[in-house]
Amino acid sequence: MVLKNSNYNLEDFINNPTKMSEHLIEIVLETKKKYDLLFKSSNFISNLINTVKIRLWYLNKYLDIYNFLKTYKPYQMKKNKPLENIKGLFDKFNIIYDVVSLNNLLLTYAFLVEKNKSTFIIDKEDEKLLCFKRFYNDEISEEEFKKKYGHYAFNPFELSSRRFSEYSKNELMNLAKYTKNFRTPKKIQLREYIQKKTKSLFPVYFAMREELKYRALFNISNLRFELLRLSEKEKIDNIFQINYKDLIKLVNDNKR
Repeated sequence: MVLKNSNYNLEDFINNPTKMSEHLIEIVLETKKKYDLLFKSSNFISNLINTVKIRLWYLNKYLDIYNFLKTYKPYQMKKNKPLENIKGLFDKFNIIYDVVSLNNLLLTYAFLVEKNKSTFIIDKEDEKLLCFKRFYNDEISEEEFKKKYGHYAFNPFELSSRRFSEYSKNELMNLAKYTKNFRTPKKIQLREYIQKKTKSLFPVYFAMREELKYRALFNISNLRFELLRLSEKEKIDNIFQINYKDLIKLVNDNKR
């Protein structure tokens, strides 16, 4: 079985992307293309080999991805160097999304080969909704909520989208009220599930997708704020509507 992925729909990733966010799309498409090419062939023998390869990846790669999550370290920001930070954050996003693309490939495979598509693991999306609920019920402070999920947003991979950390308490409350009745039957954590060495890997790849998204969005949030700092420093209007390469040229020209 060789996966034949459909063409990537940009709207699935970013809705109405700005010029700056198009650079993120370029990164996503490049990483996706890399994995598509590994398993794309019209040759019967190649397809047979690829079928075996993806089966072995499906059975084993989740440990590599899980180890990536455990050892992942965010980009270390440099003080008063927004342009250098922006480049570093884009590079870091490239690293993260390479793993995302691999995980998505294996999640698709798991969906095709496993009969039971139930997800037993409490993932980051569940935790976010539960955190919203606790905030609404005044069990945690606004500061605590923003520390955990302030880097999320609507249209989350769009750099111009305000993060939850930029919302007022009233704005957050208006969102949180929709989670007041939220419950989840899920009880087990990703680490515990993996330690059980269960044969069902769909829940693992599904939960790791949300874990990877959590880290990717932290990176996106830092990118947003560094772009805003650079915009203020260099007096650049509508920085999100500037192409990334044009931005570098503009800043370098300003230094001359």
